Amino acid sequence: MKWWSADPTLIDESFDDLPLLTPYAYRYYLPAFLLRALEPFDPDNLVTQFCLFNLSGDAHDDWYRERIKQFMPDERAVITAFLQYIRDDARFDRFHADAASALRDVWLADTAI
Repeated sequence: MKWWSADPTLIDESFDDLPLLTPYAYRYYLPAFLLRALEPFDPDNLVTQFCLFNLSGDAHDDWYRERIKQFMPDERAVITAFLQYIRDDARFDRFHADAASALRDVWLADTAI
């Protein structure tokens, strides 16, 4: 299945499967999850919540580092924009600290992962 043809219902039903994907599958399918996270872009959308939590991992954890180091600069820019959108949207106030931490410690960190 091509990530861009993933059925939205499949993504909705698989919202909590991101941690189970291999690093290759994670990079391949994350765009489908991020797009679905925007429809609707709402703090109660479980896809949005799990995308945030999966992008907020521990940068010192080897498994997490293996998953995120494969993203190219343009892909990292999209992920950064997604996290900034959550951090800056007042509706997501309960997630602002998670998004800010992910940006600071992982996606915008001075040291490359």
